[in-house]
Amino acid sequence: MFNKGANMSKILKQAQQMKDNMQKAQDELKDMRIEVLSSDEMIEIILDGNKNTISLKIDDSLLSEEKDLIEDILISAMNKANKEADLKIKEKMSEATGGMMPNIPGF
Repeated sequence: MFNKGANMSKILKQAQQMKDNMQKAQDELKDMRIEVLSSDEMIEIILDGNKNTISLKIDDSLLSEEKDLIEDILISAMNKANKEADLKIKEKMSEATGGMMPNIPGF
């Protein structure tokens, strides 16, 4: 009735293509740059698509503030950068899998 071998071959080809797409997406994440400014625009953080910090810039005027304020603004900016990175990573991996696996652990 059904050609099981042909169906299995098609499934294996699709799986290999998805694997290739995911590897390409992971390679592209290394080169991705996610730039985020703190809400007061006194801190700029740039992450790559693997959430590694590439750059951190602090406005000179912020350095005259209290240490606690600087730390709070820095934490807020880092959290914002990580959320933005998570969103971009999820989008990239969803593209790679054709939306079939939107919640891949670790991405």
